[in-house]
Amino acid sequence: MRLVLLAVLLAITPEAMAQVNTERMRRLLTEDGIIVSVDATASFATGNTDFLQIGLGGRTDVRLGENTAFLVGRFDLAQTDDQAFVDQSFAHLRHNRELAPRVIAESFVQIQRNRQERLDRRTLLGAGVRYEVVQRDSIGLAFGVTPMFEYEVLEESLGGS
Repeated sequence: MRLVLLAVLLAITPEAMAQVNTERMRRLLTEDGIIVSVDATASFATGNTDFLQIGLGGRTDVRLGENTAFLVGRFDLAQTDDQAFVDQSFAHLRHNRELAPRVIAESFVQIQRNRQERLDRRTLLGAGVRYEVVQRDSIGLAFGVTPMFEYEVLEESLGGS
C-alpha cells in the first residue's frame, strides 16, 4: 500500500505533470503504409485589445514490415497586443522494431518548449525494449525498460510560476 501511495504522489509532482504522455500517441498499424495528417488554426481580433491565436500541427505514421515509426509536432501561440500567454512547441519521433512476437525494441527523440512554464528547451533521447502483454485497438498493456537522457534549459527571464 505504501508503494502505491508513493507512486501516486510521484506521478502528481509538477515535474511529472510537465511531461508529455506520448503513450497515448501510439497507433496500431496492422498493414504497411504511410498516414499523414496536418492541422492549422488561426484567429485574429482587434478592438481595444488585439488578439492573435495560431496553431499548427502534424503527424506522420509509417509501417514497413517489422518497423513502425511516428513523428508528431505541434506549435501554439496566443497573445493579446504584444504579450503572449501561450507559446509552446513540441516534436516527438519514435521508432519501433519487432524483434520477436510481442518483443519490441524502441527508440525516440523529443524536443519541447513552453514559455509559460519557463521551459526554453527540453530534449529527450531514449531506447529500450518492451514486452506487449495485450495489444488491441481498444486496449494495450506492455512492460518495458527504456532508459532516457533528458536535457533542460529553464529561463528565469521568461516568467511563469
